This record gives sequence, structure tokens and C-alpha cells, in this order.
Amino acid sequence: MIYLASPYTDNKVSVRRARYNAALDCTAELMKRNIPIFSPIVHCHEIARRHVLPKDHAFWWKYNQHFLRQSDQLLLLIIDGWEESKGVRQEIEFANNCGIGMAFVSENGRIVREINPEELAPNANS
Repeated sequence: MIYLASPYTDNKVSVRRARYNAALDCTAELMKRNIPIFSPIVHCHEIARRHVLPKDHAFWWKYNQHFLRQSDQLLLLIIDGWEESKGVRQEIEFANNCGIGMAFVSENGRIVREINPEELAPNANS
């Protein structure tokens, strides 16, 4: 299974909706190619909205860890906000600690390039 990491949280509903749609488009493109993909944003956005699930990070991190732990690869959707996303950062660190391979992916589901974990380490560009 492949786990799609993408930013989501923002104060603006329009930004959250755009990020959801980007993850949805990427997920659909990967599914068209029979790639077993799990996107927590695509899977949970509408459920959380309609059923007023908790918005706290701890609730979602516990849920998402189960899927990431079972994944063979983490794909990082490169859209606005990914570099600042605390959730994406946590997913990257967790995948790195578990030895899960990582790659950048575009909205059209194309792998941009494999990721060297050191380049995403905290303060790597500081």
C-alpha cells in the first residue's frame, strides 16, 4: 500500500477545499493505474465534515499512523503548503523512522522524483 501525504489544515475553508481536491485528483489518477493508494485527506475529509469528528491533531495522527505503518511507500503531494504542514512533517519523520521509502508526486499522479530522507530532515536547509 502507498500512503499519500498532503497538507490540509488552514484557516480558510477555500484552501482546505483546494487541498482536498488536489489530493482527490492525485488519488484518482493513481487508482486509474491500479496503484493501491490511501489518502487520509480523501478518505476522511467528507466524513469529518459531515459527522463533526474532532479537529485536533492527536485524534487524526493516531488514526493515520495505522495506515502509514503498513505502507510500502509515502508519496508526498507537492502542492502549496506542504513545506509548512506540521502533519506532513510528522508523516515524513514517521516514514523515515520506519524505513518507508518516499517520493514526490504531482497532482496528476506522476512521480516527480525519489526523496533522500536527509533532504527533508529538520533544519536541513537552515
